Amino acid sequence: MQKWLVMAALGVCLPFAAQAATPLDKEAAIKLFTDHTFDGVFVPKDKRFQAYEAPDGSHIVLRPNGKRDKGRVWSINDQGQHCTTSPKNADKLRCSSVLDMGGGVYHKVNAKGKHTHTLTNFRPGNQL
Repeated sequence: MQKWLVMAALGVCLPFAAQAATPLDKEAAIKLFTDHTFDGVFVPKDKRFQAYEAPDGSHIVLRPNGKRDKGRVWSINDQGQHCTTSPKNADKLRCSSVLDMGGGVYHKVNAKGKHTHTLTNFRPGNQL
């Protein structure tokens, strides 16, 4: 009887746990990133970093070795996607949807649906 109850409870709860997170809208994304520092991981290469998104559009990245990327920019587009330039492509914005995974964890997902970045520990101001 107890096994049946556990199985029934799992059958009811699991579909809710498996629901996909929805992307942030423009206002929520602007509020999350503007004038905030956060920790990140570039998932494909397991590269860790910290970043600060300044109100003027400056995107400052601090790597574990102490190197800072400067001259990069960030923005939020009309779809609420977080857009940044890279050191190698300073004139091209790359935009990704931001999914709220709960508990202060956010995933950036590219146009192909691939999880590219995990972002956590958002805190106000430039903490770099």
